[in-house]
Amino acid sequence: MLGSSFEKREYWKNDSARSIVRIERLFRDGYQGDRLAKTSGDRCDAPKPTGIKCEHVTRLSTWRSFGLAEISAVVLMVSVRTQSRNLTARGYDRVSRVWDRFFVPATAQARDHMIRLARLKPGERVLDIGTGTGASAILAARKVGKSGKVLGIDLSKRMLAKAREKASRLGLVNVEFRLMDSTSLRLPEGSFDAIITTFGTPEGLYSGRLVLREWLRVLAAGGRLCLCEGADDDKLGRIIERVFDKYKVAKPTSSLAARRTLQALISKERKRRHQVHFSNARRVTRELRDAGFSGVKASTRVFAIFLPSARVLRDLLIASDISDEYMAMPPENQRGFKQEFISALRPFESSRGLLWGDKVVFVRASKGRA
Repeated sequence: MLGSSFEKREYWKNDSARSIVRIERLFRDGYQGDRLAKTSGDRCDAPKPTGIKCEHVTRLSTWRSFGLAEISAVVLMVSVRTQSRNLTARGYDRVSRVWDRFFVPATAQARDHMIRLARLKPGERVLDIGTGTGASAILAARKVGKSGKVLGIDLSKRMLAKAREKASRLGLVNVEFRLMDSTSLRLPEGSFDAIITTFGTPEGLYSGRLVLREWLRVLAAGGRLCLCEGADDDKLGRIIERVFDKYKVAKPTSSLAARRTLQALISKERKRRHQVHFSNARRVTRELRDAGFSGVKASTRVFAIFLPSARVLRDLLIASDISDEYMAMPPENQRGFKQEFISALRPFESSRGLLWGDKVVFVRASKGRA
């Protein structure tokens, strides 16, 4: 019975063993790390659900020792994580068409500063996390030259398609883009001299400690991590959320209710997990040191990030993050939401556009030499 239940779980086929490690608090038999060790008790010929590979399972005896409730908890957590990741990917797919028009120019100054901090040299190997349409990866490819190599990874297929188009158009042969989750890297140990990310740190559900260890693992000795992320203060986001909550429907359809339930589960799980505070210079410094990075330096700098207008931001949100909720609103609520959104964000507008944020956290850290 359990076998047939497991077979229905897509994560057994698609997710790596690291997904199971992320819920390692359920295991008490000494299995640790990002790869599950095999022992004489790990018989690959032992009976298990169809399609499950040996490396996806710890000791079968461990699973048998769990009750149904514990196994259900495992299934639920990994399933929610997978759905959270898919939700993030769909959101970015939806805005991929306009990403280069609005977001890339808005973050250009911060991106340039992060690339300078990285001090990339010809011949180096660079990993760009959350590459989006490849803006940072392309800058890095130019820095490392033909003898170097850049890999950009992202969860959004459409973003990656845009990145490949740009790199091809520019004639860059030293940059590659792959669909990959930055919280579970399918990459060899010590394979990069630098990891960079510009507003591309992980979203959704992940174990912060394991993610940082993964990043450290793929860095070569002496390699460095350089990133930039928006600072903690999200006054704009809180105002948008208040306006949105005022107009969303009280009695959702079954599909919208299911989405809200998923978002509530994601929010609940996020509070239970240790996540990295990339938007807080003091806290991320401590977290990186605890993970094994050395020479950690983090600072918050003033970098104004502007979008053309509140109207542009509103239309982008309607087309992506709040699309389902907006479509469920009756026409009068849609009109009210659109009007109040513009009115509420008017204090953030000026001749330069809508001030999306004015502080950015920059971080540089290293992996010690052996």
